[in-house]
Amino acid sequence: MTGVPANPTVGSASLDRCEQGQGVIYAKISPGGKVSEIGNQFSAFTTEQQPLIGNSDLILMPSIMDVGGLNPLLEMVLSNAAGAITGMVKAYQPYRPSGRKVICFTMYGTTTPGVSRTVTEMNQAGYETWIFHASGTGGQTMEKLMRMGYVTAVMDLTLAEIGAHLLGGLHDGGPHRLETAGELGLPQVIVPGAADSDYLRVRRD
Repeated sequence: MTGVPANPTVGSASLDRCEQGQGVIYAKISPGGKVSEIGNQFSAFTTEQQPLIGNSDLILMPSIMDVGGLNPLLEMVLSNAAGAITGMVKAYQPYRPSGRKVICFTMYGTTTPGVSRTVTEMNQAGYETWIFHASGTGGQTMEKLMRMGYVTAVMDLTLAEIGAHLLGGLHDGGPHRLETAGELGLPQVIVPGAADSDYLRVRRD
């Protein structure tokens, strides 16, 4: 571990962080090795987790009940959460590039056969391949890693996130999906795989 302060602080509010008022116990270890942790009141997820977690490596641990005093059940939850955080800190492993150029792929169940065959071809050609589920967060995470400089090229073989954004589906990739590779000048192959698919949200009415 490097660069970890004696008293880790909570990150700022964004799609990559949680605020105290969002009531979670979590540990985050960033690519730079910094750790943030906090415990706070929390009873149940009343909103989707995706906006809280975003495209980070954040882990949410519900405390089951509000923290209004200790009891055996809450002590168990908090103790286990502390143990998980300790284990993640001790077992932390930094990213170690293989030295091969990285090609990213998007995949869905319906596009798995084509993606798998293409991945095999790229691996045999000497490339490292990273596959992302086209779940909205998956595509956004892939594009974040492009901006971080880890990616050489991208094969977007699954476009379900585009339709989800247009129709309000659960796997919404956001309004700027597919723009990152072009902005960065990265080679990009786009195939309309699963373009006719949409994973709709549960209707409450």
